[in-house]
Amino acid sequence: MTKYFIFWALLLFISACSSNTQSITANNFALTSIFAAIENEMTMGIQGYSENHREFYSRYFLVKQDEQARERGYRERGQAKVYVLGDSRPYNIEAVVTIERTVLAKNASSNNAEYSFERHDKRLAKKLLTNIMNTLERRDRSQNLIDDFKPF
Repeated sequence: MTKYFIFWALLLFISACSSNTQSITANNFALTSIFAAIENEMTMGIQGYSENHREFYSRYFLVKQDEQARERGYRERGQAKVYVLGDSRPYNIEAVVTIERTVLAKNASSNNAEYSFERHDKRLAKKLLTNIMNTLERRDRSQNLIDDFKPF
């Protein structure tokens, strides 16, 4: 009986630890700098924001896929979502990239196709977060504290 309990407890623990989001902590960066870096690195374009401007939604973008999937008529697209969490420094930045798939007949238009959820791409989310942090660090080095300081 205890073996079954341990098995189920371990299974619950493993499933609770898996997450589709990638996250980083932005130490000592101003909120406006974080927003600017996110907007700069979401090169696919921003489709919208949340009401409090802490969530960024990208436009749909093409995902590189293999030739076999293309020949079968599969078309994939992705959408990135970036969240800025926390009410004061250090802020946490989380990213989720969702991949959707549809099946198209040959020579059909993908504009009116209905896409369905396929998977979360952790690699693209991690790459997006790395680019955001690199932009923040470059921006921080280029600022001159004395010249940029405004006392009033």
